[in-house]
Amino acid sequence: MHKKDEIIVYKKIESGEYTYCLEEYWEEDDAGYCVSDFVLAKHTRLSVYDKSGARIKVYDLDSREYDKDMWQDGGTLYVRWHPAFDREEITQIKI
Repeated sequence: MHKKDEIIVYKKIESGEYTYCLEEYWEEDDAGYCVSDFVLAKHTRLSVYDKSGARIKVYDLDSREYDKDMWQDGGTLYVRWHPAFDREEITQIKI
């Protein structure tokens, strides 16, 4: 059972002064049934940390992903995820 605000590091890449973490986190979402109904839902984000461990940037990704990956090629970080079965999103970040 997951807890509210739980963070799971799915994948981590250390590059120079920064660490890039593809993270899954759980938070309450409106279930849509009535004003007081909430469910714990999984979300995904890419967080960038400096050497001291402080998070300095967050890229929110779609919470409905089915598959995800992160890799580095030269000076570019790639994040790939499937927010739906019929399409694929790829984000490129210069590092």
